[in-house]
Amino acid sequence: MNMDALVKKGLRPWEPSPSVRYVDVWHEYDVPTAGILELPKCSVLFTAIGETDDRLSVWAYTCLSDDDRDKLTGTEVTSVQELRAVVDGTFEGREAVFALADNLAIDQWSRVMVGTDLLEAASDFLTQILKVLESSRDPETRFQAKLAEVEAVTQELVDA
Repeated sequence: MNMDALVKKGLRPWEPSPSVRYVDVWHEYDVPTAGILELPKCSVLFTAIGETDDRLSVWAYTCLSDDDRDKLTGTEVTSVQELRAVVDGTFEGREAVFALADNLAIDQWSRVMVGTDLLEAASDFLTQILKVLESSRDPETRFQAKLAEVEAVTQELVDA
């Protein structure tokens, strides 16, 4: 499948393409946060990374082989932590599409190779997004953004 065609701007992250025929939701908290999308030519594992109740959220997608799909549908989990481990493990070593959603509407996306840590790959994706945004900003806006980033990190240290 063409990974670049997997998502479309403005669509909901759990139905990122007009060609989604069915969504098998594995976990839902106000919105579907993990599951399998059925498209005409493949199945796609999707998951939210982090919180979905903030304005911005990050989502990941990877294509599944028939064997992957069969293994996953036969897997039983008893907790959200087990589900997270299964999902994260499935993404390991695969190419994925990461999407940034603004108010649960896909805004930007990019392909990223996932190593052994899905959260690390998501951080790499956000770094790519920041570089693009920074290069298109005027110096005053870049300065304010950097200042806000320093403030956020400083607050994290104080809270810890």
